[in-house]
Amino acid sequence: MTETGDSLVGKRFNNRYQILEKVGDGRAGQVYRAEQESTGGLVAIKILNTKYTDDPAAVEALSQRIKSLLRLKHSGVVAPIEFGKAEDGRSFIVSESIPGVTLRQVMEEKGKIPLDEFFDIAEQLLEIMEFVHQKDIQHLHLNLDNIIMSTHGGKMEVKILNFALPLGPGSKDLLLTKKSDEGSETVWEPSWYFSPEQARGDGQINGASSDIYSMGAIFYHMLTGQAPYPTASGWDAIEKNLNQPPPSMRKLNPEIPWQVETAIQRMMDITPSERHQSAEASRKGVVRRELWERIQTQKAGGYQEKKGKVLDMRRGLWAALLIIALAAGYHFLSPGSESQQASGAIPTSKQEEEAIKLPEINSPPSNNSGSAQSSSLASIIGGLFASGDKSAKPRENRKPGTKDMALVKGGCFPMGDNFGDSSRFQKVNSSGAIEYVHTYLSFELPIHEICLKDFWMDKYEVSQELFLERTNSNPSMHLGCVKCPVESVEWARAADFCENQGKRLPTEAEWEYAAREGGKLVRFGNGKADITLDDANFSVPPDSPDIVNVRGKPVAVGSYAPNALGLFDMAGNVQEWTADLHNAYDKNSPMYSHAPLSGRDLIGQDRVSRGGSFSLRKDQVRASARMRNPEKTGSEDTGFRCVMDTK
Repeated sequence: MTETGDSLVGKRFNNRYQILEKVGDGRAGQVYRAEQESTGGLVAIKILNTKYTDDPAAVEALSQRIKSLLRLKHSGVVAPIEFGKAEDGRSFIVSESIPGVTLRQVMEEKGKIPLDEFFDIAEQLLEIMEFVHQKDIQHLHLNLDNIIMSTHGGKMEVKILNFALPLGPGSKDLLLTKKSDEGSETVWEPSWYFSPEQARGDGQINGASSDIYSMGAIFYHMLTGQAPYPTASGWDAIEKNLNQPPPSMRKLNPEIPWQVETAIQRMMDITPSERHQSAEASRKGVVRRELWERIQTQKAGGYQEKKGKVLDMRRGLWAALLIIALAAGYHFLSPGSESQQASGAIPTSKQEEEAIKLPEINSPPSNNSGSAQSSSLASIIGGLFASGDKSAKPRENRKPGTKDMALVKGGCFPMGDNFGDSSRFQKVNSSGAIEYVHTYLSFELPIHEICLKDFWMDKYEVSQELFLERTNSNPSMHLGCVKCPVESVEWARAADFCENQGKRLPTEAEWEYAAREGGKLVRFGNGKADITLDDANFSVPPDSPDIVNVRGKPVAVGSYAPNALGLFDMAGNVQEWTADLHNAYDKNSPMYSHAPLSGRDLIGQDRVSRGGSFSLRKDQVRASARMRNPEKTGSEDTGFRCVMDTK
């Protein structure tokens, strides 16, 4: 007969394990740390309660899951070692016991994970998950408590553990079922990191996408210091996820590169098919060390390692426990309480001021949970991440200058449609097109006076050649023309490029003022009252006799004559991002006399682009024409140029 409770401690189990201590107790069973007599190694033994394994079908489902996990031979995976039955008939699961600290404990010390350390953790996690998914296995319970960090030979190592297991009558699929009103023991509230399809329990788990969502939510937490939906319970978080996006990561932590935020947002897309379809794709999108290096070149003195207190390993050294699901036939047992897991934001008072010492994974095992375990801590996590030459290599110092820029003298001008083009285009279009054109052009009204200071503006749209030189990347769709403008650039990336050159994106007012040659009453950005395909790169209606001359793609910057200020392609070629969010003009806005951002109420997530493009009509390449584009969309006809203040 197998003994229960603490009476097992100090006794032999199943003829080959010596029980050292009890480390967990939940509805699904009890967890013990034990020594394997044949090897002397530490293991975790979970003895399941009989009510969860009485059903033969459930036992078979559990057995099949364990067999699949036994195939996971990877240094970053803590998988089962043995699955069997004890003397009293209860099932038990044995896995390796791993010394280390959980990712949650690391974050409790740091508040947020610094960007360079985040890349190291994220890369290891995604490489592990890529291996797991290639074996056609899913984890389905990724969270901060199921990620263990330790050191081996002075190097930080990450491991994942606690794969979800099916338990209970009729258990087949690793899904969750929403909390019922019956109060049965199959009820369990999900963690912050479950995908919506897991939480709904609707059978829509497919491939690796659920794990990718969970990993994205973990990354969100690591970089911002709070869960994506810091509410009182896991179900509140799921409900919010189904109806609204999480708070902006960059608002919570401005140091997060927009590229990293965008990749994590994709990992957390509510629709599984819209997420990255592999952990490898997520790794390429998220692990962008070159962005951190670029940030470091902008900081005086570079990266400084910060040392802090040692984490008490009495909280950190715990067995690698297989978490057991018991909701829709599953139960998850974690080392910490579920209420702590759903507590929302992690305190940020310590943040980056304190680093954490991790235990050497090959340190001698100890049966004590006190000071002996604490003394096994070996090295500071910040130092581990900086092992080797991790210092950023500064790029060539490109102090911003005015080469290839034109000085635009300040002044006041009537911004908007000064030619009555909305009425003119209504007359020449069919009734169906009139409504659209009128709505579109009405955003150019009312006319309002803007006064601007002097500023410098790039003479040319940023070319693919220049963008590649400065960023080592080229997102353009139209390749094979290095002198053509870079396009397919999201707004934030364009703004980032300008900022790194000591410049910025122009405001709408600045762009229109420059296109109109210092605010003159000219219709097009090349100074002309009318244009043909010989003057600019734009499109024409399909029935136009000029259709044969339409290029249908960008051309090299500066291919057409400039305006009076020496600015090229201010009409057509590619539309150009401006700094402004899109909104209607307000003639009475008191900010219009200065207009740092054109003086409008800045709401929404759409940005204004100007100048039209090779794919747009002639009326859309006018100097006052305004295009509305989502800032996260980098279309093949959208590029940019930069401006710089004179002082």
